[in-house]
Amino acid sequence: MSKNLRIAAGGRRAARLVAGLLVTGGVLLAAAPARASATVNISVVPRGEVTVTFTTPDGKAETHVFRGDTTVRPSGAGPQTVVFAYEDKKYEAEVDLPLNGNVQLVFDPTGTPPVQFFALAVEEVTVTAERVEANLQKVPVSVTALTSRALEVQRVANVQQVSYQTPNLWMEKNTGTSSGSRAAIRGIGEDESFFTSDTPVGIYVDDVYIPRQIGAQFDLYDVDRIEVLRGPQGTLYGRNTSAGAIKLVSKQPGNKVMAHLEGTFGQYTQADFKGSVSVPIAGGKTSLQIAGMRRYHEGYDRNIVDGRKVNDQDLWGGRASIRLLPVPNFNILLVGDYLQERSTPGYALGLIAQPPVVNGAGMGNHDLAQQVDGDTDVHTLASDLTNPLNDIFQRGASSTISYAIGDNYVLKSVTAYRNMYNLFLVDADGQVGNNTFPAGTALAKLPLFHLYQDQKQEQWSQELQVSGQLGPHVRVIGGYFYFHERNRQITENLVFRAARGGNYSDVALTTDSNAVYGNVTVQPTSGLSATIGVRYTDDKKDYAHHLLQASGAPVLACYSADGRSLHGASRACLPTDPAGARTGAVERFLTPSFSGLTPRFAVDYAFSGGQMLYASASRGFKSGAFDGRNMTAGQIPFLQPISQETLWTYEGGIKSDWLQHRLRVNLAAFLNDWKDLQGSGTDPEGNFRRFTIGDVQTKGLELEARATPVQGLELSGQLSLLRTEFTSVNFNQAVDCAPYGTGSKKLELKMSPHQSYSLTGVYMFPQALLNGSWSIAGTVSGKTKFYHSFCNPEAGSEDGFQIGDLSVAYETRNGRVRVTGVVENIWDEQYQIGSFTFGAPLRFQSVYLNPPRRVSVTIRYAFN
Repeated sequence: MSKNLRIAAGGRRAARLVAGLLVTGGVLLAAAPARASATVNISVVPRGEVTVTFTTPDGKAETHVFRGDTTVRPSGAGPQTVVFAYEDKKYEAEVDLPLNGNVQLVFDPTGTPPVQFFALAVEEVTVTAERVEANLQKVPVSVTALTSRALEVQRVANVQQVSYQTPNLWMEKNTGTSSGSRAAIRGIGEDESFFTSDTPVGIYVDDVYIPRQIGAQFDLYDVDRIEVLRGPQGTLYGRNTSAGAIKLVSKQPGNKVMAHLEGTFGQYTQADFKGSVSVPIAGGKTSLQIAGMRRYHEGYDRNIVDGRKVNDQDLWGGRASIRLLPVPNFNILLVGDYLQERSTPGYALGLIAQPPVVNGAGMGNHDLAQQVDGDTDVHTLASDLTNPLNDIFQRGASSTISYAIGDNYVLKSVTAYRNMYNLFLVDADGQVGNNTFPAGTALAKLPLFHLYQDQKQEQWSQELQVSGQLGPHVRVIGGYFYFHERNRQITENLVFRAARGGNYSDVALTTDSNAVYGNVTVQPTSGLSATIGVRYTDDKKDYAHHLLQASGAPVLACYSADGRSLHGASRACLPTDPAGARTGAVERFLTPSFSGLTPRFAVDYAFSGGQMLYASASRGFKSGAFDGRNMTAGQIPFLQPISQETLWTYEGGIKSDWLQHRLRVNLAAFLNDWKDLQGSGTDPEGNFRRFTIGDVQTKGLELEARATPVQGLELSGQLSLLRTEFTSVNFNQAVDCAPYGTGSKKLELKMSPHQSYSLTGVYMFPQALLNGSWSIAGTVSGKTKFYHSFCNPEAGSEDGFQIGDLSVAYETRNGRVRVTGVVENIWDEQYQIGSFTFGAPLRFQSVYLNPPRRVSVTIRYAFN
């Protein structure tokens, strides 16, 4: 249990896992001959077009044409002749390609020799963190990238699991949802899923912005890579990326027939399927790709009230893409996708407050053993909600058009439309009845707090971009971005009611955002680069908030003559009210505008040995918000917009390759100064609140390392240090936090563990008896203590956790069949991914837990 976590014991478990991984691999390797095809990382110094040809001793040739760094996987292994062609000259070298792992080729026409070969190397990754393709190690930005190969080997099934591999990324499901995703980078994030609040962590799928948390817990079934950019990305990515951005890059249709099918079967009746097929048409000028997935498992937990298994998964989705190449240098990519989910919502585990009364609010420390269902099994719970709702439908379409003008410029257009529908009914208290009224009475049997939501969302976006070279030493990128979004949600808090039929809110928000941006990078001398960028964003929002009766008629209030106060909420005016009083609906209309100028300044220096130093200063901007969850008749007519957030981030770091590209070490240090940080929470009376919390400073260190010490062995890991503190508080901490015993505590940001870490080992080796190869992969990751509320109560906090995953895979020599056995969460560690802590009059505590240990087998078949 995480509340009794023993770091030392966890460390011993981690050591045993990694040691067992390496010893087992070594024993099997002793009797194993080789298998085919290494990955060749090609690092190119010149900027122009380069052609490389691999030729085997029997004369078979394979040619690749590219610009900048690239990665290829030749079809053959063993001795080969490599010829680089550049500017009418050819440069030749003899190499011996191993049968697996990564090797490195470095091409520099002015070097001695011009072609260098390294037989062991860390995998090179191409990213688009700066909106153009570049080698990860040459981008002066803190970015973590996981390729499709890494995602497969480490069995990363959804975007949330990326957080274990990424420094200072906290990402979990939103409380009560099955597909809502809340994320924090470097201590700054958002756990409010209501659309009146934006998240500072932008999520992009193929350059299309995904603004809402609901539906953002993407399952990965057609992904080429994931990039996590840490720090403000306001210059190139724009609004609401003040903490960072997460980019999902899908696989594109190729120029040859490719297809695969994959099935996963495991505990809890798990039956997952995914597959894709890519077909060239019309002589390669058109390519079609279709991908789909189905995920299903029974619930991890059981509701003892009706015996139903809850916290299950039931979803399916598909994606179709067409790539058109009508003329040279002209590329059109059309994409459509659809997803449908009907899982149960997240069911909470209700806890008993210990001790029963603290300052009259009923709050205190708790342990997961103190459960309201009367046992110590975290996989049984008691809920009086037996008819939950959690229907999610998403669909989208996009077109990406790019045109290369000569050798120096590229014009690009990204047009997209998406919509989403979510019908949701969840038990937020995790118990049967309530403890507000005397036990045994009819009132005590009423449900405490159920939440109903009916949300509709749609968006349009258009981006126009130009990028290119102004001569050999100047690189530019600029563009225009437009975003339009409409949201509407009906919300009803079912407090002491078993069914709908009370007052509810109807909230609508329309957003129009326009932005222009530009970025210039100058290389005055060899190795030295300086970058300056700026973006201006203007947001206009139209907000409408209505409080309605069950019949749909407005809830009435008695307004003063000047409309600035109420003589009575939830009632019409009476003859006894002051003269001039008028009866009106409880509603609020607001049309604010928010704008921000977000510059970035950076300088970097690349050394010839494969190291780069960089430093940057950048400004972030997050749009203003509204208190959309407010259901109080006396407050709604006077709601005001919540101020926009701004920050400055200062960062310095080093990216470095050592030992002939066999060791990679990246280190970054940062300082964030945040102004007018927005936040959500609950007050001691159980009301949801949205307001400006105050000013915050966060700082930390981030270390990432990868190594290939011997053939077939890959090691990677990350270590993150983080400190957060309020420099000013914009709420009455002594009053608001006193019921939790933290009225004078030095507060930290929620979702901000002081340390997080991960270590992954992958050992790949051939096996003669089965004419194939084996791989063993193990990961240990963990985080130290963090909070789920801005008041930092111990009730609902998480002491930290450490989890381990292990997989063993066999692949045939031709790569067609791959069978993988996986154990996730080996030690069955339980930790809180979210919690609710309410004071009087509701008085309850509930927590949401991570999935238990699961065992599964995956079978993958490639048809080519």
